[in-house]
Amino acid sequence: MKFMGDYYQNTLDEIKLLKDKQEWQLAFNRVNEELSMPYIPMEYMVKFEELQRELHALINPLDENVVILSFEQIEQALLSDELSAIEALNSLKKLHLVPYCQRIQRLLDVKLNPVIEALLILVLIEQRLDYNFKLSKSFDIEFNPLYLEHPEDSDGYLVAKEVLEKLLVKDPSSLKMAFDLLVEEVLLMLPLSYDESEGEYLAYSIIKTVDTLSGRSDDWKSRVSEYQIDEKKLIPLQSSTVSTL
Repeated sequence: MKFMGDYYQNTLDEIKLLKDKQEWQLAFNRVNEELSMPYIPMEYMVKFEELQRELHALINPLDENVVILSFEQIEQALLSDELSAIEALNSLKKLHLVPYCQRIQRLLDVKLNPVIEALLILVLIEQRLDYNFKLSKSFDIEFNPLYLEHPEDSDGYLVAKEVLEKLLVKDPSSLKMAFDLLVEEVLLMLPLSYDESEGEYLAYSIIKTVDTLSGRSDDWKSRVSEYQIDEKKLIPLQSSTVSTL
């Protein structure tokens, strides 16, 4: 519609005028306001995102580590090496993703690196996207990020965290390693989550891994005896580099 086209072009002209007057923060806020709208024609979406990147660079000239990429650049980076993909995810957090749901689905279809895939799903959850995505792991999953909780708010995570704190409170280095593993495990579980009944043995599984990696297998045997741990209930960890189960 011509009226809508006039609106977007006029808005772009107003933002560019603010930019030329060096009112960069005000212009940046206007761009972000437009990008937060549920629908923008793609031809204008590209122009708003380009302005967003330019203004961000003007406002943060010394911040070389924070770069807002276009969605096309993000797509390419997510399919590249892990470092490039992680940098792309930082840009993805700053974009309004509603117009890109179908393209995000295509990314999920191509079997991304498991960590990158999980971080991508986490961004979708944090943006509360209302869209039904499909994912194929060992079985097919359909999920809507709007209705998923943050993995660190899940009952399984909270129970596991409590058990780790109880058993490793006197060993700060092991506790930190265990917490790192716990965060990784609940992340890799996305879009699913551990429930309350799984939390205790998720924690035991992580502790066994920490004890084994630290060369303290005897400590693990002592824990099994003291806490009456049924090793048959241990949960195989998803990290391919640390699982000892």
